Amino acid sequence: MPRGSCVLYLGSTLSLRGAELAEGPEGARLKLEGAALPFASLADCLGLPTLQAPRACLLLGVGGARGALGVDRILGLREALVLPWPALAPSSPLAAGASLDAACAG
Repeated sequence: MPRGSCVLYLGSTLSLRGAELAEGPEGARLKLEGAALPFASLADCLGLPTLQAPRACLLLGVGGARGALGVDRILGLREALVLPWPALAPSSPLAAGASLDAACAG
């Protein structure tokens, strides 16, 4: 694994219908299996207008930390290798790397 990289894993996906979301002093939390996971919508993270409340979420983890990312819908799951940005590429605080596949080549 390249130096300075970390492993992000997708634990599972979840429908938010009937899910318990709570707002607290530390932000939104998703109550799941006795834990209160940090929750954020993808639209909010990207600074986009929220047209509707997220209907599904991705349960994510890095090391021992877990969280939930709310999305409009899940189109499918794929395994991908995400590589760090090239040194000359513009950086973003929202992305640590990139991955391309044949569908992106259009």
